[in-house]
Amino acid sequence: MNHIADAASWQARVDLAWRLANGLAGGMLRPGTLLGVRLGVVGPVAFRDCDPPSVPWHDTVSALVRERFGAQVPIDNNTRLATMTETIWGAAAGEPNVLRGRRARSISVVRTS
Repeated sequence: MNHIADAASWQARVDLAWRLANGLAGGMLRPGTLLGVRLGVVGPVAFRDCDPPSVPWHDTVSALVRERFGAQVPIDNNTRLATMTETIWGAAAGEPNVLRGRRARSISVVRTS
């Protein structure tokens, strides 16, 4: 069985994410409270108007998160998402250009200006 495509496995992860977010919200989180939940996944992410087509399990995961959180769920590459997060809250906050590399297969560049 491919654990990436296994909806039951993803349901458990989504439930865990809900418990974490709800804990951070002091137990007051309700579906629809958040405007959006951005989902970082490993590997290339195709956008609707680009090739190649998105990986089939992205739609499964996005639907599970959207159903649980009641919010829009854009999917992005996890390295690019981490880089954007660094430019907002991390060591690179306020920097116009950020280069982030991982000891894996991903490199991300974010230009904010």
